Amino acid sequence: MRQQAGSLVNKPGDQEYKWILMAALIAAIPYLQTVRFGAHEKLPLSIIEALAKHHPRAHFYLPNWTHKEGGQDHTDPAELALANSPNLRSIDASYLGACTFPQMSLDLRLPAFKRILVLAPNLQEVEVLSLVNSNCTLYSTITAGTGRKNKQNEAVCS
Repeated sequence: MRQQAGSLVNKPGDQEYKWILMAALIAAIPYLQTVRFGAHEKLPLSIIEALAKHHPRAHFYLPNWTHKEGGQDHTDPAELALANSPNLRSIDASYLGACTFPQMSLDLRLPAFKRILVLAPNLQEVEVLSLVNSNCTLYSTITAGTGRKNKQNEAVCS
């Protein structure tokens, strides 16, 4: 399947390929108001494009944003589309430090995440969970709405 907007060519084995049917479903549902992408993997461009084209007013929630591919640069089309998406309302990310748990390390790419936070025009809530060390976890929540912003930080240490 070819998509002109994102110039994707999807083939079996592509990360995007398995999401084509979901993107088609999103496009076909009339009056879609909310989408929550809860998969623990990279957000596919096809989902973002389907929302933007067919449901520009729908609210998009991303509870598991990740940037797992260590070699991925900052020109990823899906991350750029997400950063500029008027649909994005909420994003959560977890960061497990590589030095603390090397077997579980995620390449969060803080600059990529900050770009999304700065550019997303309708972003209302951000939540970040950071594992500082094996005994301490830092939770940060930023909410914006009704003209004011709230920021909460909480450290849980054992």
